[in-house]
Amino acid sequence: MSSTRLNKYIASSGLCSRRKADELIEQGVVSVNGKKVTELGFLVGEKDKVFVNQKLIRPVRHEYYKFYKPAGYITTCDDEKGRK
Repeated sequence: MSSTRLNKYIASSGLCSRRKADELIEQGVVSVNGKKVTELGFLVGEKDKVFVNQKLIRPVRHEYYKFYKPAGYITTCDDEKGRK
């Protein structure tokens, strides 16, 4: 089970930046599993429930795709020179 710093967890939800997340934590509007957290280095696990202003947040899962583009080809929707 991996732990993540609370500010990174909040930022990964898309709510705000890590610095803004630190400000929210210091203001006392963040709670984990129903308990208010004001400690900046607080660690959260995958099963913890994080609330900001009584709203449950979850980190966004990113998907990455890798495409193959052969040498000599360009990537565009429209090419005025008619290249491959």
